[in-house]
Amino acid sequence: MALLCACVAVAAGSPLLVGVQEKAKVRIATLDPVEADTPANTKLLVENEKELEIPATRVLTYSALPYAHVLRKKRALVQCARCGTYECAPEPPDAKCAPWGKVLDVCNCCTVCAQQLHERCGAQFAGSPKCGRCLKCVKPPLEPGEHPYNQWGACELDCSSKECQKDPVPMCKIFELSDQSSQ
Repeated sequence: MALLCACVAVAAGSPLLVGVQEKAKVRIATLDPVEADTPANTKLLVENEKELEIPATRVLTYSALPYAHVLRKKRALVQCARCGTYECAPEPPDAKCAPWGKVLDVCNCCTVCAQQLHERCGAQFAGSPKCGRCLKCVKPPLEPGEHPYNQWGACELDCSSKECQKDPVPMCKIFELSDQSSQ
């Protein structure tokens, strides 16, 4: 298979791009990632062999020397098939996804119900489920050694978002009315 993108290291202590793209597949290790754009969407195969889908909207960069030994031991395969190369499950009915709506799945190919209020969200390398409209992913403070890409959060109400201001969910309307009555 021809490589479209290879690993690059500049000097000791400088970032090492750990990502090899072969056709539509991208392999990326999961240590101390820093955001950068990448063209592919991905599916993550974590160490316990459970397959989870995530969007590869970023390439990971790493400091080369401190992690060289860990990269050999701890690797994760990150890949999504190209959209259109597989069949999506039928789109869920609006009533099933109400009131938070629908989103594209983590590969940005298929329409699914968004995560609901208080459901898990946010871990980039653990499936990255997306919160619905008028919700945002809120994460707790990081534990020592934990990276935000691996951290789970919960979908919490965000009635101030632009999208929600245009078309608020019933819960935001209730909060808006209670705020007005208290003033």
